[in-house]
Amino acid sequence: MNEKFLNKGYYYLLGFIFIAAIAIRTVILGYRSEFEDDECRLLLAISDKSFWQLFLPIGLAQSAPPAYLMILKLWHFLCRGNEILCHFFPYLCSIFSIFLFYKLSCKFLIKKYSILAANFLFSINIFIIYFTSVIKQYSFDVLICLSLALYLSEINILNLNKKTFILLAILILFIPFISLPALYFLGAFFILNLAKNYKNKDFYKKTAILLLPFLTLFALYYIFNLQPSKMDINATFPEYWADGFIYSYMDFIRILGSNLKIFFYPNKYMAFQLIVFFMSIWYCIKERTKISIYLLLVIFMSFLGAFLHLYPLYGRVSLYFGPILILFLVKPIDYISINKKIKSLFIIFILFVSFCGYNTSYFKNVLLNEQHYNKSKSKQLVKKIASEFNNETDYIVINKASEAMFFYYARVFKLHTINIIEINNSNLDILQNPNINKRYFVCLFKDYVKAPIFDKTLNTINKNDIKMTLKENTSQLLIIQKK
Repeated sequence: MNEKFLNKGYYYLLGFIFIAAIAIRTVILGYRSEFEDDECRLLLAISDKSFWQLFLPIGLAQSAPPAYLMILKLWHFLCRGNEILCHFFPYLCSIFSIFLFYKLSCKFLIKKYSILAANFLFSINIFIIYFTSVIKQYSFDVLICLSLALYLSEINILNLNKKTFILLAILILFIPFISLPALYFLGAFFILNLAKNYKNKDFYKKTAILLLPFLTLFALYYIFNLQPSKMDINATFPEYWADGFIYSYMDFIRILGSNLKIFFYPNKYMAFQLIVFFMSIWYCIKERTKISIYLLLVIFMSFLGAFLHLYPLYGRVSLYFGPILILFLVKPIDYISINKKIKSLFIIFILFVSFCGYNTSYFKNVLLNEQHYNKSKSKQLVKKIASEFNNETDYIVINKASEAMFFYYARVFKLHTINIIEINNSNLDILQNPNINKRYFVCLFKDYVKAPIFDKTLNTINKNDIKMTLKENTSQLLIIQKK
């Protein structure tokens, strides 16, 4: 009776977590009434390209797998550019990810309260939630990587029938065009199979059949897409992803700590989280289950990619890594036992300290705070410009960080002009002494953290010249005209 009651309670709690996770993501979707900077860049980059051209570099310092870009282009067309509807695709990916993560947690974790803890953390993780309705590929990456973790961790190449083998070969062939982080899950799959079958000659024949077409196609993809895209991004945003690469052996801890910091904000005691993480690695090595070894290999591949400077392990591009971190930070709960009181109390203590930042203030002021998800809003400001702009007398004055949002919404509102002045920290004098016969629309929608310009711009403008100031969250539009 007691066990039946506990099972019932488990499923009630699990149902509550699922409902809460979906509800939170739905609320956030409702906040996404505009496209932000990076989304505008991506949409501008693919807007005038055919589906075949998406296999080549798309420019504007943007890069994403061609299959995802095709889906996005088609989805944007079907939604007629409506922001909420466009954001519905990554939202759907995030909803499916909730249930895939549950299935993965059931495979990786032993005890039911460990599974509940993992799924609760996944449901309220602010960093994962932020990208659940952003039309970049990151939420899609999470969905694909969770699917591969569930599927590939169970497969032994030697046990496949002909039909399944062909399907696997097709999947492997197209993985780079679907999701780049998925390559780490593919690498872990081959290493795991090598460890099982290294004495079998037939294994090497079948592996060659799987890998040779993949490597040929991937080499072409790298030469004609990935390498030029990397050069484009580095030229536009030099050193932007530098923090995601490993330069020395000590950087392993730095990058791990950085990921713990962004994924588990606002929890501050990273040292305790590091202890929990390494405890989990030890437990996984002791267990030696297929899924635990597989996920350890995925972690190894992720750090190897960062060490070889192939793919950064930091920020939004490492969103796929978040679910794995959650599982590893929950794993020690499996080893809480009433028979080992001191060890259990130690685990409970470090887990409590690791996650004590999840308090009522977090849920009220961070997780469901609309401004956290809509810092830059430009749509209504550009609409205002389009309704008043005169090509004979007016100029757009804009900083580089605001350009993508302006140009995207200028297309939406059919604002066409070449009267555009890009400002930076060295040419603000145009605002200090504006032409008496001209009107200037100063667009300050977004500022770069490493090269801020907002404050200096506002201090340069003569307050008497400001005809109107409009604000949308952190974005501003100033209309100035010499009096």
